[in-house]
Amino acid sequence: MNANYSSFTEGTCRLMIRMFDRDRTGTININEFSALWKYIGDWKACFERFDHDRSGTINTRELGDALTSFGYRLSPHFNQTLVKSFAARRSTGTSTEDAINFDDFIEACVTVKNLTDTFRRYDTVSVPRICARLPQPKVVFILQQGTGVVTFGFEQYLDSVVRTMIF
Repeated sequence: MNANYSSFTEGTCRLMIRMFDRDRTGTININEFSALWKYIGDWKACFERFDHDRSGTINTRELGDALTSFGYRLSPHFNQTLVKSFAARRSTGTSTEDAINFDDFIEACVTVKNLTDTFRRYDTVSVPRICARLPQPKVVFILQQGTGVVTFGFEQYLDSVVRTMIF
């Protein structure tokens, strides 16, 4: 549940169930639910750490701070695009075009991680590594940017994908 007592979006729920449905049944058992509950608690602590103004939402600057702490160096323009993309799908609640709710924060961060993993698979000539850590201690991912087959920049890739996402 978000700070304004609104429910998580269906998209966020589907994302998290897919992440914890180890046996791929489309449902989660009690053990999987327990792991998911801990994961949500870890994200809640992270959300609260970056909600500097205690508004119950994360604005563009706060999201930028969070992503920077995870090891990303993305522009304020991209952070704003990400916030607007996730905030726009809500017709109710406290999300505005300038801030996102708790569940949107989880989904936005996991989306950047998943897009990073996809980008990395195609980035065959890699140079300096950037380590990023999401709140769950076991989740560590590495972004390696380079000049391989991928001919656009990482942030250009993220920006183009986020702009075309359908929620």
